[in-house]
Amino acid sequence: MICGVLDEHLIGASVSFKPYSCSVNALLNDPLMGHTHLLYGGHGRIGGDLPTGIVTVRDNPARRRVVLLDRASLKCVATQWSKADGSYGFNYLDENRDFILFALDHLKEYEPPAYDWVRPVTP
Repeated sequence: MICGVLDEHLIGASVSFKPYSCSVNALLNDPLMGHTHLLYGGHGRIGGDLPTGIVTVRDNPARRRVVLLDRASLKCVATQWSKADGSYGFNYLDENRDFILFALDHLKEYEPPAYDWVRPVTP
């Protein structure tokens, strides 16, 4: 997928999401999980809790764009919209690479939360 929403101007600071890795098996074609670039592929997963990450706005689940960057090159690896319940996840990632994960607020109300040095885990 291509990163295309990197130039939004956001104000405020209370959008959050929980970006820790979890061990789950997911299908490559699951529309929630997005797709990853072949150069960054592997058996790892970045998601969050049970079994996906959760994007929240004012402590409520929210639909926002979640972006995954390769830490070393800062290239966009994948991007996806979280579902209305806030869930997101990235599968089939190289478990030996570090990533940066952040969520964008298309409503332009909040600054994007970001998490650095996120490493995928394998099931």
